[in-house]
Amino acid sequence: MKSRRICLLLALLAVACAPSPPPEGVSISGAWVRSAPPGAGMTAGYLTVANPTTRDVEIIEIRSDDFESIELHVTVTEDGMARMRRESSVVVPAGESVDFTPGGRHLMLFGAKRPLAEGDSVNLVVVLADGAELESVAPVTRGDPGHHEH
Repeated sequence: MKSRRICLLLALLAVACAPSPPPEGVSISGAWVRSAPPGAGMTAGYLTVANPTTRDVEIIEIRSDDFESIELHVTVTEDGMARMRRESSVVVPAGESVDFTPGGRHLMLFGAKRPLAEGDSVNLVVVLADGAELESVAPVTRGDPGHHEH
């Protein structure tokens, strides 16, 4: 009888610890990762998180099996100099979206666990404050695949 209670408790814990689905309609689009020279210790990633709901959502973490760690960063201008500043979280206001773009808010991806060349792809998981997770596959490329540079 005791082992049955333990099994039930473990099953309930597994359900409680599983990621919850994201709020209806919250989505990721346009994800991509900048290709880096072989041996580079870091690279950058970009995406858009849209929140068409009536409540703010907060991004607290982004992770990937392809990197040791990922940080949220924003580029700010202080005393005429552009500097990167780490952010502990990013709020996506209700009815709006937040863009992670070159020269603005972006992801810093550290410690690639495998060589990543242009044409590869990376799996990204965006974790929200309520425990919900959004997943996206990001192509590795030299420039934004949605904008053609001349």
